[in-house]
Amino acid sequence: MEKYRVIVGNIGTVYAGGIHRTADQCFEHYRDLSKAGVGRGAGEGVLMLERGRIKREFVGSLGDVDDRIDFVDPSNGEVARIPKP
Repeated sequence: MEKYRVIVGNIGTVYAGGIHRTADQCFEHYRDLSKAGVGRGAGEGVLMLERGRIKREFVGSLGDVDDRIDFVDPSNGEVARIPKP
Protein backbone atom coordinates (compact mmCIF):
# COMPACT_ATOMS: atom_id res chain seq x y z
CA MET A 1 0.00 0.00 0.00
CA GLU A 2 1.30 3.46 -0.88
CA LYS A 3 1.84 5.77 2.06
CA TYR A 4 -0.24 8.72 0.81
CA ARG A 5 -3.39 9.02 -1.28
CA VAL A 6 -5.33 12.15 -2.31
CA ILE A 7 -8.94 11.66 -3.40
CA VAL A 8 -11.21 14.29 -4.95
CA GLY A 9 -14.98 13.99 -5.21
CA ASN A 10 -16.25 13.48 -8.79
CA ILE A 11 -12.68 12.69 -9.90
CA GLY A 12 -11.27 9.91 -7.72
CA THR A 13 -7.67 9.29 -6.74
CA VAL A 14 -5.39 12.05 -8.02
CA TYR A 15 -2.24 11.03 -6.15
CA ALA A 16 -0.98 7.75 -4.72
CA GLY A 17 2.62 7.59 -3.62
CA GLY A 18 5.17 7.91 -0.88
CA ILE A 19 6.15 11.60 -0.91
CA HIS A 20 4.50 13.71 1.81
CA ARG A 21 5.29 17.06 0.20
CA THR A 22 3.80 15.98 -3.14
CA ALA A 23 0.65 14.71 -1.43
CA ASP A 24 0.31 18.01 0.47
CA GLN A 25 0.79 20.05 -2.71
CA CYS A 26 -1.74 17.91 -4.57
CA PHE A 27 -4.27 18.27 -1.72
CA GLU A 28 -3.84 22.05 -1.67
CA HIS A 29 -4.07 22.32 -5.46
CA TYR A 30 -7.39 20.46 -5.65
CA ARG A 31 -8.72 22.21 -2.53
CA ASP A 32 -8.01 25.57 -4.15
CA LEU A 33 -9.69 24.49 -7.41
CA SER A 34 -12.71 23.27 -5.43
CA LYS A 35 -12.96 26.58 -3.56
CA ALA A 36 -12.61 28.56 -6.80
CA GLY A 37 -15.33 26.55 -8.52
CA VAL A 38 -12.98 25.52 -11.32
CA GLY A 39 -12.99 22.23 -13.23
CA ARG A 40 -14.50 18.84 -12.61
CA GLY A 41 -13.74 18.99 -8.87
CA ALA A 42 -15.47 22.37 -8.36
CA GLY A 43 -17.18 22.41 -4.98
CA GLU A 44 -16.13 18.83 -4.27
CA GLY A 45 -14.48 17.45 -1.16
CA VAL A 46 -10.76 16.63 -1.05
CA LEU A 47 -9.30 13.96 1.19
CA MET A 48 -5.68 13.11 1.99
CA LEU A 49 -4.98 9.72 3.52
CA GLU A 50 -1.80 8.57 5.22
CA ARG A 51 -1.58 4.78 5.41
CA GLY A 52 -5.36 4.56 5.00
CA ARG A 53 -6.20 7.10 7.72
CA ILE A 54 -7.56 10.58 7.10
CA LYS A 55 -4.77 13.13 7.51
CA ARG A 56 -6.40 16.19 5.86
CA GLU A 57 -9.96 16.80 4.73
CA PHE A 58 -11.76 19.60 2.89
CA VAL A 59 -15.53 19.20 2.71
CA GLY A 60 -16.30 21.55 -0.18
CA SER A 61 -19.43 23.51 -0.92
CA LEU A 62 -21.27 20.43 -2.20
CA GLY A 63 -20.63 18.50 1.02
CA ASP A 64 -24.19 18.41 2.36
CA VAL A 65 -26.20 18.71 -0.82
CA ASP A 66 -27.66 15.20 -0.77
CA ASP A 67 -28.51 12.37 1.60
CA ARG A 68 -25.24 10.53 1.09
CA ILE A 69 -21.96 10.32 2.98
CA ASP A 70 -18.45 9.38 1.93
CA PHE A 71 -17.16 6.01 3.10
CA VAL A 72 -13.43 5.35 2.83
CA ASP A 73 -12.65 1.69 2.16
CA PRO A 74 -9.69 0.95 4.47
CA SER A 75 -8.43 -1.85 2.23
CA ASN A 76 -7.71 0.41 -0.75
CA GLY A 77 -8.46 4.00 0.29
CA GLU A 78 -11.18 4.50 -2.32
CA VAL A 79 -14.18 6.65 -1.41
CA ALA A 80 -17.72 5.42 -1.98
CA ARG A 81 -20.88 7.52 -1.62
CA ILE A 82 -23.42 5.63 0.48
CA PRO A 83 -26.91 6.61 1.71
CA LYS A 84 -27.09 8.17 5.18
CA PRO A 85 -28.59 5.79 7.74
